[in-house]
Amino acid sequence: MNINAENFWSKTKAIFSTKVIGNYNPLTIWTFGLKNYFISLDNPSAWHRNNILLHLLCVLLVFLISRKLGLGLLAVGLVALIFGTHPMRVESVSWITERKDVLFASFYFAAIYLYIRDKISSKYYLVISIYILFILSLLSKIQAVSLPLSLICIDILLDKKINWKQEFEKWFYFLIALIAGALAIFFLQEQGSLDTNSEFAIFQRVFIGSFALQDYSRCIQLEPSNAEYYNSRGKLYFNNKSNSQDSLILALKDYTKAIELDPNKADFWTNRGATYARLKDKQKALKDLDRGINLNPKFLNAYLNRSVINNQLGNNVEAMNDLNIYLHARSYEHKAWYEKTRLHMRLTQFSEAVQHYTTAINLNQNQGLYYYERAKAYYMQNDYNTAGKDVITTQVKGYAGNSNFITLLNTN
Repeated sequence: MNINAENFWSKTKAIFSTKVIGNYNPLTIWTFGLKNYFISLDNPSAWHRNNILLHLLCVLLVFLISRKLGLGLLAVGLVALIFGTHPMRVESVSWITERKDVLFASFYFAAIYLYIRDKISSKYYLVISIYILFILSLLSKIQAVSLPLSLICIDILLDKKINWKQEFEKWFYFLIALIAGALAIFFLQEQGSLDTNSEFAIFQRVFIGSFALQDYSRCIQLEPSNAEYYNSRGKLYFNNKSNSQDSLILALKDYTKAIELDPNKADFWTNRGATYARLKDKQKALKDLDRGINLNPKFLNAYLNRSVINNQLGNNVEAMNDLNIYLHARSYEHKAWYEKTRLHMRLTQFSEAVQHYTTAINLNQNQGLYYYERAKAYYMQNDYNTAGKDVITTQVKGYAGNSNFITLLNTN
């Protein structure tokens, strides 16, 4: 729709009183019409530049908002960099017709930035500006209805508490959002976009993920030489909640086929190794995990899985080496630290066990099991008093522990 000086008001009225395929984004459509007047459709690079400029404006606003929220300069720069370069933003910027994303975000982020400023300076004109930006954002894309919730989150973050009086004062934001949302639903319903006609019954939609098996099976029929399809279907069988042997055998067959088609993918071998482990075939599991690690020494989950198998086979040193590699990269994994301490206990390394149980507890203080196991490590060092304190904490955390051990501890 081309807007010029002669038809400006009539075209503007037509745009703002018309929905497009059930969507009401008049401001976005209006900017297209206005831009078409100044820049010909034969010059697509200029249209792309417009989206890029709007995106850069959003990046700047994200930078300023992060700064106002109290983040350090390095953190602020990192946040802006991630937002500006994240793959999820590619479509919004490169696809000209996705102007609504960058346009609505520009108004949305500007409203948030002014809201934070208003919390600091309380200027009346800022409040009016926020309402205007909110409405402009809604006219660009309906997802702007979430702005009131974003403002409440900012209040909680900055005030460190919920001020109900302050939140109730946002009733007008919620009213605007409610009206806009209701209109959007009405337009979509009128268009037929919300029709419930579907080849799937309601109860089937609850389990819609199971239909992925059919999709992968169909992909395999169409392209039987694609190893990734077999690997993906194998994962679905492996992750089946029933955890039945039949599902594991189907997973094993798919992983084996994937390996036949592409034997150089580390995750194929690792996945089959994990399947063998569930099927209690530890030697084959170990062999496959070894192959996966040889193909990709940086595949950390393979080390963790192999440490479990080595632990079960009594290969304590090998299991410890794998856990050390895993924890070197993922020192925040409290469960891995717990597994390591169990090895220390088996190797009668009680001092190291106490040290690493403490690490696990520092990472997750809600696990009564960790306190209980550390109590046993203290007991083996004849530190009965500290062991007793850990047992008390164990019970406070809701973990009962072994009554025989607790009785034994109480006798010392």
